[in-house]
Amino acid sequence: MRLIYLNLLLFIASCTPTIAPKDSVYIGGNIKNLSPGTVYLLNSKREAIDSVYVKDGKFSFSLQRDPENDFYTLSHIDDIGMKSVFQFPTDRTFRGGPLQVDFFMADDTVKLGGNLKVFHSRQIKMADNIQLVYPDEPLSAGKQTRAMYSVNWDLNNRITDSAFVFIQQQVKEYPYSIYLLKQILENRANFSVRQLQLLLPLFDEDMQQRKEAVEIKASILNRQVSSGKIVSFELKSVDGGVKRIINRNSKVNILVFWASWCGPCLQEIPDMKKLYQKYKDENKVHWVSVSLDRNELAWKNSLEENNMPWEQFIVPSEKINFLYDILELDGSIPAVLFVNNQGKIINKLIGYDKGNIKYYDKIILENLAKN
Repeated sequence: MRLIYLNLLLFIASCTPTIAPKDSVYIGGNIKNLSPGTVYLLNSKREAIDSVYVKDGKFSFSLQRDPENDFYTLSHIDDIGMKSVFQFPTDRTFRGGPLQVDFFMADDTVKLGGNLKVFHSRQIKMADNIQLVYPDEPLSAGKQTRAMYSVNWDLNNRITDSAFVFIQQQVKEYPYSIYLLKQILENRANFSVRQLQLLLPLFDEDMQQRKEAVEIKASILNRQVSSGKIVSFELKSVDGGVKRIINRNSKVNILVFWASWCGPCLQEIPDMKKLYQKYKDENKVHWVSVSLDRNELAWKNSLEENNMPWEQFIVPSEKINFLYDILELDGSIPAVLFVNNQGKIINKLIGYDKGNIKYYDKIILENLAKN
């Protein structure tokens, strides 16, 4: 009788699904055609945080939940050196076709199954020993990953009224979604202050306590009085002094955001220098460049090489988010802003195009003509 009872307990244990404790994450796989080799668990920075050797396609990872890391992915290197970079199918679309993403979220339990298929990308040229792969069965995961794989929105442009209605619906459907909250924070420059004020209360209480929600609230406060803060904003100049970037005596302040490592930024400099020569004696036009370089030596070396004859500033890391908020930037460069002497943004262009310089000239002329 005792033996039968023991066998029954073992049977029940074997039938119980794998569920991670609340403060941990369990990631398991049973991939039928996975070649013998090592599976790596990577964090959101694609740093390997664990690995396991696999022979039969079965693997598992158990780890403590990390509040600083909400995303994970996998890679695999087989015994002959072929590296497989994992992609995961979603319900989202991109350019009319199904979208696959690099990561899943840190749900309590995440499981992979089926067979791996090779994904052939027309946009990405892979080395001979690297391939993109995806499981042919949907990922079994929790609500955070399901929300991430379901939300089909585009936050890369200014949010229109009609787009905002759809975004509100998505947040109402997934008020617990870390991914949605992070996306809104990352693209906050494309939302109006009022839109952010309406979105934030739609998230549940746990999301309201997260650092991303706190940063969105800070962004709202910064932008509500942004014009005054733009006028008084100071940065370190190339000569080591701290100065205001806006000239209150100029009708047009041109703020050029760039970095020494940004190829398109460097492409635009020759045209900007020609335009500067046209207006250099016009005291109602004030030019500054603001570098996002983290390496001050690289910044100064690039200044010597490119010889831009207007004021040059650099942003310290502790001011970068504040600057993005008051100027409604998302970190994309090159970015050229036209600001009046009251701190109002007249116009803003992101990215490099050969034809931009004519548009810059038009903006300057139109605003010089105003009373």
